Amino acid sequence: MGFILSKFRALDSEIELCLELPNNLESQIIVGNIRQLIEVFEKQFSRFRSDSELSLFNNSKDEFVASPQFIKLLKTSQKYYNGTDGIYNPAIYPLLNKYYDKTFDRLDTNICQPNNLQQKIVTANLDSLKIRGHRVQKDPQLQIDFGGIGKGFLADIVAKEVSQYTINFFLSFGGDILVSGKSGTDDWKIGVENPIYIERDILTIRTKANQLAIATSGVIHRHGIVNGIKWNHLIDPRTQEPVKNDILTVTVLANNVTDADVWAKTVLILGEEAGFEFINHQNGAAIIIKHDVSIIKSANVDKFGIMDEKT
Repeated sequence: MGFILSKFRALDSEIELCLELPNNLESQIIVGNIRQLIEVFEKQFSRFRSDSELSLFNNSKDEFVASPQFIKLLKTSQKYYNGTDGIYNPAIYPLLNKYYDKTFDRLDTNICQPNNLQQKIVTANLDSLKIRGHRVQKDPQLQIDFGGIGKGFLADIVAKEVSQYTINFFLSFGGDILVSGKSGTDDWKIGVENPIYIERDILTIRTKANQLAIATSGVIHRHGIVNGIKWNHLIDPRTQEPVKNDILTVTVLANNVTDADVWAKTVLILGEEAGFEFINHQNGAAIIIKHDVSIIKSANVDKFGIMDEKT
């Protein structure tokens, strides 16, 4: 028995699976099935694929007949939309699209035109949705993007699948992480990237519980400058513009990756004061790294792990 490691690219991110399994053919089949699950999810929910179910939904004008998985993700999105007072809002798809309409792997970050950046866009919201069974009644203007929740949602699905075979595993979906059990005889240790010197960790988190979800959201990787206008991929739905505050990254600790994924973006958009007020009312904790690289922690961080700051 040992750890099987599989790394590959999907969802415009690096995916890493580290699973304690026997080194045999059956284990290789398990890993292959997980990779296929991830590939199917990407084909179904990518906004960059014209044949995805998400694109078909966005292009529909009235009623849409959706798959069970689509309905589940849509209802989950509605829950977080309501739970964050609309800060998490998948209906900002038209706003995202004016900044980048292809994956960051293929994006020239200087392609946006200034007149497009400054143009306000009328968007519908999730309040207009009516779901009856597998039929979704939508506003013709409503277009959604699951980028703010998809990797966390999928990571939780994969974790449930992996748990059938082992309790000891590490999953990373572009930095949305779930660890379970032990790393051999030791607790899992997760590094939090220094946003200035990205090849270094600014702190490590040693797990306390049997399972821990960690997600980081930031403005340091996916951004661009056009004619002096700075933009990043995190859109504040209240202003229709990229988030502007003194935060570089937010790392959230939670019991599942969907919570961590959505809450990290929510805290970053809200800013330090309102963000901490929000996370303190959830079953989670947040670590903020500011532009001066100072580290600010919410009140209940120690509930989830032991922090070791690097000097």
